[in-house]
Amino acid sequence: MNRVRLFAQCPPGCLLACLLALGGCHRKIWISQHPRFYTPELKTIVVAPFRNATGRPAAGRVISGKVAAALAANATYEVLTPSDLGMPTDAAGPPAAADTGALAELLRKRRRAQAILTGTVTQYASAQKSDWRQRPVYRYDRKGRRRLSHYVGYTHVRNEATVDATARLIRVSDGTAIHATAPHAARATVASQARGDEGLPPELDLDECLASAADKCVAKLLEAFAVVRKQISVPRDALRAAAELRDGKWRGGKKFHLTDEKMIVVVNFPAECDRNRFRIVIARRDTGQEAASRNFTWLRHWTSRTGKGFVFSPRGVAEGGGGPGRYVARLYSGREAVLKAEFEVEAHKR
Repeated sequence: MNRVRLFAQCPPGCLLACLLALGGCHRKIWISQHPRFYTPELKTIVVAPFRNATGRPAAGRVISGKVAAALAANATYEVLTPSDLGMPTDAAGPPAAADTGALAELLRKRRRAQAILTGTVTQYASAQKSDWRQRPVYRYDRKGRRRLSHYVGYTHVRNEATVDATARLIRVSDGTAIHATAPHAARATVASQARGDEGLPPELDLDECLASAADKCVAKLLEAFAVVRKQISVPRDALRAAAELRDGKWRGGKKFHLTDEKMIVVVNFPAECDRNRFRIVIARRDTGQEAASRNFTWLRHWTSRTGKGFVFSPRGVAEGGGGPGRYVARLYSGREAVLKAEFEVEAHKR
């Protein structure tokens, strides 16, 4: 509590500096997030009609249609349509979500799709709330003093919509579940309310709120089943130099000597970086001459409190960079250097 009070009592300039410092502790990077179950061998899927467990008749059709379109645009898989599989496209077409066994049997005969994505829309609702409010109107008297004149009433409107769905990916060959989302993991709510205090209508009407919530729900489902590009935040100390790991902590890392057996560049990324490729480049600080490098693909099990260490030779770095001096290790994601760690290689111990 005391810390909160002290923070709140900071002058505005000091508070801004603190916020900037906190923001500077992290770096945003782009990655391709892979679902844990995903393998390149899984190539073709069919999106079955979602079961509708809501009071809105079109909910299942709308969400399954949006999911199919999102997956097709994403291109992690080839998304097959009923016509692709020689299946009827009228109302008596593909079996619904509740009958995935029959659909799997049908798909096995055609030998094209490897998995079925099916699901249930559990919430698809919108509501409008209106309440009467008053805003004060002021006037100035002869002495220029601001005085309350009267109140003006207006109707404040708030539109809100919530969409929720669960989904399962089922293997066609044996009918087993490959992956399923947890309840409410894809839930999305969008709200829009009156602007200002003059009774202006919300920017989004009820239908627009519902459509936006549906899109957000589908985006969450897409992230659960497909490889997606996303931006994540990592600490700036997710890359550092170290001399050794002792008592569960990385030690040293500011200075190395030609006689040292090794130096370690430590990377500590979240599991979301699984299967993403990165490159460590060590270069002389003043000239930028590359002294050493290492390509690697981040693996989920490397994510831990200590991260993963990559070993380099201080002598090898010095030989590649033109001798002892100051060096910088940079971590590249694609062509962009996203993190760096500086250190020094000395000829002799002082």
